Amino acid sequence: MLGVWENFTDIVIVRVDRGRFFSETERKTRAHVCVIGSGIARQLFEENDPLDKEVRIDGKIYRVIGILEKASGEGVIGSDDLDERIVYAPFETVARQYPEIESVAIVVRAPVGKVDEVIDQVTYTLRIRRNVTADAPNNFGVNRAEQVFDIVQQIIGGLAAIVVPIALAGLLVGGVGVMNIMLVSVTERAPEIGIRRALGARRRDVLTQFLFEAVTLTGIGGIAGIAFGFVFAFLIRFIIDFPAAVPLWAIIVGFITSASVGLIAGMWPAFRASRLQTCRHGEIRTACLTLSSPSVGSKGQ
Repeated sequence: MLGVWENFTDIVIVRVDRGRFFSETERKTRAHVCVIGSGIARQLFEENDPLDKEVRIDGKIYRVIGILEKASGEGVIGSDDLDERIVYAPFETVARQYPEIESVAIVVRAPVGKVDEVIDQVTYTLRIRRNVTADAPNNFGVNRAEQVFDIVQQIIGGLAAIVVPIALAGLLVGGVGVMNIMLVSVTERAPEIGIRRALGARRRDVLTQFLFEAVTLTGIGGIAGIAFGFVFAFLIRFIIDFPAAVPLWAIIVGFITSASVGLIAGMWPAFRASRLQTCRHGEIRTACLTLSSPSVGSKGQ
């Protein structure tokens, strides 16, 4: 939740889809009203209209007076998911609810081509207001919007550089593990598969069965990973009060990726299982793996 002034929408790209932003009077009277992101609206109210409904934020009741437009990557945070989960309330209201907050951010919109000039003016004004002597360094920070976004992108890029190789290695190891498990399963279930083939099961039936088993195995792992993601996001929100969440696209991509790993890893074991024939070398119920040998295949038929 961010405490802002009523003119915040004139400075930052924040558009209200339904309802309105709060007024100067509501800010000065510390009214308990708020404007919520579209993601919060969907999560709390689903298909119902959130306008004039009440929400509880850290024990305080706020009335919803506006819903923001769906994020397009141009919001305050720069992340669609986080911008859709943001809540705006009057600055004085938030300051009274959280008196322990000791720092604030002042957002200034500069005309095109005059950013440096505005930064100098802001720096000069703040040094006077904060009684900073001429030889003392600033006791505040002044940053361009692109600097903040660059820092965020660097953090995201650094995390991606670490997480992506680990994820790819995990997929590779997991795929090899699934393939080995399925190969062992084919060997141990050779009699079962041989009997099925003797009773009329086609190679395609056996192939489909083992591919389905491999996809099911990795699919269960994918569901477990998604559940872990939800738990991890909850812990982040609980411990450091950061609006972490698992977006729908991540759930879909994660499950499809897990199933795809199972499909690829299960191809060779499924193919070997489909080549299993019943062989008559002493006992009718003896089964063996054939290596595409026409002579052995003719005996199995």
